Amino acid sequence: GARVRDGGARAAEAESLLAVAADPRLRCHSSERSAYFDGLGGAPLERKAVLRLAQSRPAAELLLTDATVLLVAGRVPPAVVQAGLEACCTTIAASPFVARRREAFHLASSWVDSMSPSSPRWDSAEAVASLMADLALRRAQLGELWRLRRGDAAGPASAEGLEGQLSGAGIDVSRALAALDELMPRATASGAREADWRVLEAHARAEQAASRRMGGAAAFAAALALGGMAAYASQ
Repeated sequence: GARVRDGGARAAEAESLLAVAADPRLRCHSSERSAYFDGLGGAPLERKAVLRLAQSRPAAELLLTDATVLLVAGRVPPAVVQAGLEACCTTIAASPFVARRREAFHLASSWVDSMSPSSPRWDSAEAVASLMADLALRRAQLGELWRLRRGDAAGPASAEGLEGQLSGAGIDVSRALAALDELMPRATASGAREADWRVLEAHARAEQAASRRMGGAAAFAAALALGGMAAYASQ
């Protein structure tokens, strides 16, 4: 059957190995054989390649994906998922994914804003609680996408739209759907889909309201700019 592994420990081990690999006094190889024979089975990796590997690893995306899968499948209590994310919180906060999200103003979200270990007010428990609130939405999106991909009737959101939203939130959709196929039975709990629909519909209403507010703010700014130009022209 399916097994749940300690993802936090594996992430910590990966971080430790990458930190060792960054030591310029060491040589890194792509295989144990090459390392054992000190390059006879293959040249050591170039320093730039090692640094590139460390910087491009999708650690946050993998953690977010696996956490969302566990929430959808219901095989692990949410409190356990939250505790696992707290153990990996610094890994997520230091990831290129979070840096990109923070830089992209239009993609800003509360949980990303709270992932600031360098801040004197940093609270990992609070940051992960904010992340779990976002994952509640991703859980509903992924659950609905999984149903649509297996042939269920259309709901309030399209498969393409859900996939785009999940990908933008750092979820590896292909990995997530494959994991759910392994973990989930054909039939889901009664009422689960209706509950997900309520989450999706509430999110759609919130996005529409936010879009209207942004449109109103843009129109107000444009009116101010035009008024300023008219005043300047009349002088």
